This record gives sequence, structure tokens and C-alpha cells, in this order.
Amino acid sequence: MTVALIDADCVAHAVAWNFPKLKELGKAWRAFSRSIRDIEEAVWADHSNIVVKGPGNYRDYIYSEYKAHRVGKESKVEDGVVNGLRDRAVSELGAIYSYGRESDDFLRIWSIEAENAGEEYVVCSNDKDLYCIPGKHFSTKTHQIRNITKAEAERHYWEQILKGDMTDNIPGLPGIGPVKAKNLLKDCDTTEEYKAVVERCYKQQYGPDTWKSWLLSNGKMIHIQQHVDDYFTF
Repeated sequence: MTVALIDADCVAHAVAWNFPKLKELGKAWRAFSRSIRDIEEAVWADHSNIVVKGPGNYRDYIYSEYKAHRVGKESKVEDGVVNGLRDRAVSELGAIYSYGRESDDFLRIWSIEAENAGEEYVVCSNDKDLYCIPGKHFSTKTHQIRNITKAEAERHYWEQILKGDMTDNIPGLPGIGPVKAKNLLKDCDTTEEYKAVVERCYKQQYGPDTWKSWLLSNGKMIHIQQHVDDYFTF
């Protein structure tokens, strides 16, 4: 059995780009539902778990600037189309709203549940943040499948802890971008080795008194949950 774990917001935003007017919502829905079916067929899914953005996100309470730079980038009309697609996905395709957390969290939780149930799973999204989830990934943008090993997933996770995530407005450490983060962690093989490098870098930046609070703040925003009570610790 193979389950497709679908971030339907990626699909909704892509469709709304082509059908940005509310009067085109019918056309947008047909394109959206067809895209979901195409994803399911492309990954040979026996069934799907579909998630769309819902109200609330615990990260907003940790850091008021989380994703703040995105406000106003979408037109109200386009945003209305996306919301309309979300609502119909829930009512007609059995999708769920990501109440209280990111859609990414649900995809990670579902991947753990699928693994525990002995099911194969494919994470379907165009969000590279999800490369911290080991297993098969299907890009909803390029339609390419990539397999992420457990080692690659852990490396990606700790690189993000160092460099932050500009897409989500998470700062990370000043002066550390993707290349430097990769170089700093290139000799790490175990979780303990990753932690040692991360701790050293945060201490160098923020000093012995405040480094851990900065790390915990960034980590809690970047960390993708494996269950509903899973929050970043160090």
C-alpha cells in the first residue's frame, strides 16, 4: 500500500496563479482537483492524506515576525481563490485543515504513522523544508521524484538550524548561508556531532549566556513535528 501525503496548498497557489479571479473559481477547482488526481497517479498511490492551511500556528506565538514578510504579497482576489479551493478540498476530497500548526507538521506526522503501519509513503509538495523527512518526495512543481535518505534528512535539518529559513523569515545565524552551513557540518555523521557544531556556532555568535535561548527559539520554528506534542529541545 502506498499513501500520498499531499500539501494541497502548493497546488492551490499554483492554480490561483492561472485563475486569479473569483469568478473563475469553478475553473480553478477543476484544475485543482485534476492536479490532485495527477499527483496520486504519478506516485501510484492507493490512497491519499491531504492537508491545507488552517487557522493558528504555534510558531506565531514564539516569533511575531514568522512569515511576516509574506503579508500583502498576494492579492485579496487571489487569496480568495486559494481559500475557496481549500474549503472545497476539505468538503469534497476529504482534506483536513492544519489547525494550530503547519501543513508540514501533518505531513511529517503522517509519514511516521505510515511507516509504523508498514505503508510506503510519498511526500508530495514543492517545499524543500520537507527534505528533513526521509523517504520518497514528489515535487508538485517539477513532477520529479527524489529519495531522501535518513542521513540526508538529518543533515538538511541541522543545516536549517544554522542558516535559518528566509522563505519563512526565520533568521538563523548571521553570516551563515547554505554553503557555509553545509561546510560546517560536512564532517558530521551522528546527531551528537551535529549538535556539537551547532552549539559551538551559537555560542560564538551569542555568547555563553544567551546562545541557548536563541537556539531554542530558532529550533522551535524550524522543527517539523513528528507527533502533536513534539517540540524542539536541545
